[in-house]
Amino acid sequence: MCIRDRPVRGRARTGPAHPGGPQRVGFDDLPVARWVGPPLTTVRQPLTEMAEAAAKLVLDLAKEDGDRAATRVELATSLVVRSSTSVPPAM
Repeated sequence: MCIRDRPVRGRARTGPAHPGGPQRVGFDDLPVARWVGPPLTTVRQPLTEMAEAAAKLVLDLAKEDGDRAATRVELATSLVVRSSTSVPPAM
């Protein structure tokens, strides 16, 4: 597993994944993840929803005069499976 798509990019040029071989997964789903060889399996983040939630929090904070309690925002991510990962071998 790699934290971001960009660091995986240079390591993914080994061909499609095969059971028992290296499995590469990125996080961000940058456009380059589709173009590297093999195309990179990655976790897609809801960037528009993240921006909207951040803007709402900033605007709400600007309206308040006192302390604000911590706010937790959870947004769904999705796994985009491409050929840098494979199905594990049957046991």
